[in-house]
Amino acid sequence: ADKVHDLKMPAVAMTDHGNLFGAIEFYETMSKSGIKPILGCEAYVMREEKPSAAGRAEEGVDHLVLLARNMEGYRNLIKIATSAHVQNRHPHFPAVDLNFLAAHGNGLIGLSGCIRGEIPRLLLAGREDIAREALKRYQKIFGEPHFFLELQNHGLDDELIANERLIRMAQSQGAPLVATNDVHYLAPEDHEAHDVLLCIKQGVRVADTQRMRFPTDQHYFKTYEEMRELF
Repeated sequence: ADKVHDLKMPAVAMTDHGNLFGAIEFYETMSKSGIKPILGCEAYVMREEKPSAAGRAEEGVDHLVLLARNMEGYRNLIKIATSAHVQNRHPHFPAVDLNFLAAHGNGLIGLSGCIRGEIPRLLLAGREDIAREALKRYQKIFGEPHFFLELQNHGLDDELIANERLIRMAQSQGAPLVATNDVHYLAPEDHEAHDVLLCIKQGVRVADTQRMRFPTDQHYFKTYEEMRELF
């Protein structure tokens, strides 16, 4: 809250992966600081193909950012997060299926997500026709004005490639764009401490090369000026 206030930002969103556990504390803290809290979740959405028993943990799910734009959306967000945790659709993640998402899309804003989102994933694989079908599906779920193609730039080559293709898709399909920043810590110098926390979470050592890591130190809370320069 102090960082957002110092940067004179009027609003900020929190989108934890697959849950809303921090929503109340976040809402109360930001509200007390005079900052508009935007409640959200980065959901895991089941793909049509099922994950294999021997596949990677993230096989079978795509990321999708959901933001509540009104009280109905907040209630639907709670239903989506709850269903993801109690239905056990995926062996590793609290995931929601597309049918449940479609039945609870009112009052929500959808963003296409990072490069692990369905649309960027398909575009990076050269499957533009299927990516367009996915865009139309999400536009139907949330309403065309409420689904955005999401651009990110944390110094990753795949992001830059995806951004070019997302911009082309936005222009050809008349879909709105939004530039976002995937924040996991406040400042670049926090990258090392965050990496250690990831190792603790995974039960591995920092020196282990076969582990999940963030390859750059760019997942920090950027200023308006930094974001403007990036995009």
